[in-house]
Amino acid sequence: KKPLTVTISGIKDLSGLSPKDYALPVVFVADNTPKPMAKLITIERTAYYTLTATFDRSIEFGGYAQIASGATMVGTVDVNNPKKVHYTMNDSDALRTGIQSVSVSGWRSYNPDPNDTTSYQKHVRSVPFDVDKSNPYLVSDEFDPDTNILTLTYNKDVTLVSGTGFFNASLVTINDEIWSDRSITYNMVASDNPRVIKLQLGNLTVFGSYTFTLGSNFAMDSFRNYSLPRTITVNNASGVSLELPGPYSIVQSTVNPSEIYLEFADRLDVNSATNVSNYSIPGITILSARLTKNTKNEGATVVLTIADGSISVTLERPLRISGVTSYSGTYAPITDFERMVLLKDNVKPFFIAPAIFDVAKANEIRLTFSEEITGTMVVKVTQTGIYNSEIGNFVTVSGNSVIITLTNIPVQNSYLRIDILENNITDLSGNQSVAMLPSYGVVAAY
Repeated sequence: KKPLTVTISGIKDLSGLSPKDYALPVVFVADNTPKPMAKLITIERTAYYTLTATFDRSIEFGGYAQIASGATMVGTVDVNNPKKVHYTMNDSDALRTGIQSVSVSGWRSYNPDPNDTTSYQKHVRSVPFDVDKSNPYLVSDEFDPDTNILTLTYNKDVTLVSGTGFFNASLVTINDEIWSDRSITYNMVASDNPRVIKLQLGNLTVFGSYTFTLGSNFAMDSFRNYSLPRTITVNNASGVSLELPGPYSIVQSTVNPSEIYLEFADRLDVNSATNVSNYSIPGITILSARLTKNTKNEGATVVLTIADGSISVTLERPLRISGVTSYSGTYAPITDFERMVLLKDNVKPFFIAPAIFDVAKANEIRLTFSEEITGTMVVKVTQTGIYNSEIGNFVTVSGNSVIITLTNIPVQNSYLRIDILENNITDLSGNQSVAMLPSYGVVAAY
């Protein structure tokens, strides 16, 4: 026996502090004097094909075992407990029943006394070979919806017949819809307890309760007894607060830019969905929120109406939602939903009076608007005087102007009345022009 000093470096305490001198010397004593050969304590049948011998000291080599005059088996030392050695039987020996005579010899423990010949002789034990025929059964199951890990605890050591597979499940969704024949995949993951099986479940893409059966050929014990069937239910929504999903589509109306359409996949609670305070867009005034659709199968449509002229520049803006909840209360209210949405300006173009008679052309009248426009307009032009006469025309739009081209040149300095019969003028963002007066006048000065 001789003391040995081992220097350990790089360690820290729970506060993250290193030893004063960084390195920490440790003194220990190793006893390498020869010891008596390990003694055999028991032999037992621990599985259908396995005999296990237990010794009083750790074993380096497992030696040999033989059942009566049967085949010789070479021992394998247990990786977790070196005092145990396993011997694997062939099919013929595994069929034996009753009390069998088993001999073990030739094992070697660590650092044995070279004069100790204990293991040279055969050590015989009478071993019951009648196997356990009871079926393993499920004691408990636990599912973690965050990781989709299913933990199954049995009453005895078990192994899976197949490490991968699938279950046919029925599903009741969080919206109380019932689906059948949902395929759930599974893959076995590591477990440090032989009575516990852990499965990574897959294809749980819909929130709800999945019910399926662990069949009779799902797991078996070491004596090839199959587990009893068991029906279980896992819920991938339990234990978590599911927030109502935000709208899957947010678009500004192309007909009326002062309306924004929000499409939800779920039916909404009317009061929260129509509460204006649950929506906000920085710099924009929201006047109202109304539901135009709200069904279980088709979801909901919320239309936000914003103040005319509140968007002066076309750009992306954050639309925020908080407090809107589902119709059935299945989901928690939306909190801090935000999405960038391209919002075009909603400032209406307007006519800048007066109407202008084009002196250079003598047959054109120009109506000027506040910005570039598009669309159509229908007008009636009347030359007034002792006798009124209508002058034919056609209308075009260019830039920020409505151009009325007369089919005849009016009398010089006559008064022309322009009646607005139809006004479909919009700006390039789709904003309808501000309503115009029924008629305007201009002098044909040329």
